[in-house]
Amino acid sequence: MLASLPLWARLQAGTDEELNTRTGCLWFGDPRAPGAEGRIDAVQRIMAQLDVPFERLTAHEVTRRFGFTGIRRGGRGSCSPTAPPPT
Repeated sequence: MLASLPLWARLQAGTDEELNTRTGCLWFGDPRAPGAEGRIDAVQRIMAQLDVPFERLTAHEVTRRFGFTGIRRGGRGSCSPTAPPPT
């Protein structure tokens, strides 16, 4: 996905119509859970390696800020306000 950003930027430069909208990302889960939910630590590690800005959140912060309930004790999340800029 990151490799495609410069290509999108070049396409966008040729039109006034919005082709690609950058949005934020919220990821949360229990690191002890199986499957994608349990990969929260790996996701945060990769985001940091790629210099994608994100904020680490506790389960309580995910609930308070985004309204999700029922997150297991020990759960946590990541919030990235926007996609990274094209390079």
